[in-house]
Amino acid sequence: MYRALIARMIRPVFDRLSEGDYRSGLWAVAPDVHHRFAGDHALGGERHSKQAMERWFERLFRLFPSLKFTVRNVVAKGWPWNTSLPSSGWPT
Repeated sequence: MYRALIARMIRPVFDRLSEGDYRSGLWAVAPDVHHRFAGDHALGGERHSKQAMERWFERLFRLFPSLKFTVRNVVAKGWPWNTSLPSSGWPT
C-alpha cells in the first residue's frame, strides 16, 4: 500500500516536469535540500535550498527546453525504510 501511495505521488511530478512545469514539484522539496549534479559545466554543482534548486531547474529548461524524463525506479528514504519502486510496479 505504501509503495502504491509513493508511486501515485511521484509519477505525476515527473510527468509535469517533462512538460517543463518544475515549479509544481517543488512542494516536495525540503527547505534544506541537498541536490548535487555531477560535472564541471553549467549544470554541475550543489544546491542547498529550495530556491537554489528552483534556479537550477530554470537553467536546466533554458538549456534543454524539450527535456523529457522517463522514470524507471523510485526509491524513498524514510518510513517504511528502504522503499524501492520499480516502474513495473506502478499502478496504472
